[in-house]
Amino acid sequence: MPSSRHKALPVGLVVSGKKLLIIGGDSRDTVARTLHATLFDWDAIRILLPTENREVADAGATDSRMEILFRKASEDDVLWADVVVKDMGNFGSAAEITTWCRNHGKLLNCVDKPECCDLFYMSLLFRGPLVVGITSSGDAPALSAALRRHLETEIGPGWAAAAEMMAELRQRLPAGQSRMDLLKKIGRNSELLENMMSNNVSGLRKTFDDALAGL
Repeated sequence: MPSSRHKALPVGLVVSGKKLLIIGGDSRDTVARTLHATLFDWDAIRILLPTENREVADAGATDSRMEILFRKASEDDVLWADVVVKDMGNFGSAAEITTWCRNHGKLLNCVDKPECCDLFYMSLLFRGPLVVGITSSGDAPALSAALRRHLETEIGPGWAAAAEMMAELRQRLPAGQSRMDLLKKIGRNSELLENMMSNNVSGLRKTFDDALAGL
């Protein structure tokens, strides 16, 4: 009988100023992890590959943070990184990489080997500053991806517009209880949801303007 306790808490890992190590293989997962890495504010990204991989090279070709090397991973590579991603196309090195990460307190994601993982990748949907993450804690990743594809048709550009307006408003107003109360009031406004669902940008702007006028 499955446990009612979830083994992974979905949290946002702050990656600004941190280093990512991707220990790649020959699978599509290495390409996917490379593309994923370029979307976030890592300070540096090092990718280790057994042989030259044109798809990986193309994915990181325009990203100056990325370093691609053709050799096996070493313990020094793990020491260099804050987060390690291991493509499990080569299962033989899993135990060694996992041991290094445990010894040096590095967060590890092993593709298709959840028992080695400290973190799991989420299936992500981007709408402006709004990021929707879906996870099954490594148990049903294909279903997470299927739900993300479904939500892509449901969550349109109106959500991105609203997220950008709220982010801009949050930066304009001084921190404190008044700002928190105002943003929560806007978030509970039924017109906000209607305008986001219908992609009504002018209606969204009026919702925010009316809330400000009521201060």
